[in-house]
Amino acid sequence: MSRKMKHGKWSEVVFATVLFLGAAGLLVLRFSISQNDLWQICGLLSALAAFLIIVLVGRYFKAHVISAPLEFLGKHSGNMFMVHAFFYGPCSALVFWSHNAILSYFTLLVMSLAFSISIEAIKKWSKYNKRMTTVTNWVTSKLHA
Repeated sequence: MSRKMKHGKWSEVVFATVLFLGAAGLLVLRFSISQNDLWQICGLLSALAAFLIIVLVGRYFKAHVISAPLEFLGKHSGNMFMVHAFFYGPCSALVFWSHNAILSYFTLLVMSLAFSISIEAIKKWSKYNKRMTTVTNWVTSKLHA
C-alpha cells in the first residue's frame, strides 16, 4: 500500500512538472515567433499556456486566498459578461478615462462587477429566484400533463 502511495505522489510530481514545463515552453515559443508569426498562432499558444497554468494552479494550489476571489467573480461572471458591452457604448468615455489599456480593463471590470452586484441585490430583494422556480414548475407541470 505504501508503494502505491509513493507511486501516486511521484506521478503527481511528474504531472505538475509536465504542466509547468509545457506552459513555459509554449510561452517561450510564443515569444520567440511573435516577430515572424506567419501562421498567426501566437494567440493559440498563449491560450494553451494559460489553460495549462489554470489547470496547474487549480489542481495544486488550494489556497483560500486564490479560490475565494475566483468563486466570487465566477458567481458574477454571467452578469458581467452581459453588461460589459453596454459600458463600451454609452459609457466609453468613463471606461477609457485614463487612455491606458490596463486601467481601462480594470475600470470596465469594476463597473461590470458593481453592476452585477446591484443586479443580484435586486434579484434577492424581489425574490426573483423563488418566482422563477414557481413559474418553471408551473410550466413544466402543464407541459407534462
